[in-house]
Amino acid sequence: MSGLKNKNEISLYEEKAKVLKENGWEPWYHDDNWIKTEWIEQGLKYDMMGMPTELVYNNLKPKEDE
Repeated sequence: MSGLKNKNEISLYEEKAKVLKENGWEPWYHDDNWIKTEWIEQGLKYDMMGMPTELVYNNLKPKEDE
């Protein structure tokens, strides 16, 4: 999991983590590695599907031009 940041290196981590959790994401093995809770329920191979905090958070935010 190289390239992952420690949560103290992520701006507003606690706020972003709260938003991710409210939208069905949970940390997996590291504070900066998130998976969808539904992936577990669906039986997917989620152990290799994690995404960094900033990427998930930015994809959840509404696009300004929409």
